[in-house]
Amino acid sequence: MTGLFFASILAGIIIAAPFGPAGALVADAGLIRDRIKLRSTIFAAALGNGLIAFLVSFFASPAKIFFEKYENIFFAAGGVFLIVLGAFMFRGASLSVLPIKKTASAAAVFFIIILHPGNIAAFIFVTAFLSMKFLFFSDHRLVFVSGITIGAFFAFGLAGALFWMLSEKAEKYMRQIRYGLAGFIVVTGIFLIIKSF
Repeated sequence: MTGLFFASILAGIIIAAPFGPAGALVADAGLIRDRIKLRSTIFAAALGNGLIAFLVSFFASPAKIFFEKYENIFFAAGGVFLIVLGAFMFRGASLSVLPIKKTASAAAVFFIIILHPGNIAAFIFVTAFLSMKFLFFSDHRLVFVSGITIGAFFAFGLAGALFWMLSEKAEKYMRQIRYGLAGFIVVTGIFLIIKSF
């Protein structure tokens, strides 16, 4: 059981570590030095990863079938969502704060995490792999979910802290960095829409 727990923490870090749209929103909260927004986005990101881990641990095979069947819809919806979010960020970059409330930022991160097709596919793969490695996996799903959540919290927390420190050192480049983050989110959204066709 301890082995599964530590393997799940590592898996949570690995899944959360690539700098995707959710990471960009966490970074943005760190850059604008808004403690409440940063904490809420990190918590929402970790919670989203934990929820996917929980659902996929029960429904790995049906989730894979459902994902493959409606893959284009997931890609298109995710792409539109990211483009709208990126547009809000572009609009807010000149004001140094996003024109959405702190809780809305956390909600955006949560929905990015649970609806992103790449995230779902990654969890299906990780769940399948760990269930093969640990024969008692189905009896200890909560250990898996806890490990994933802790790993994601660590990865997103580290990213938020790094961008918080970066904002102190690069205050004059703040607008350019935030425009870059917004651009990254919009480009990711366009890529998902193109992939849906």
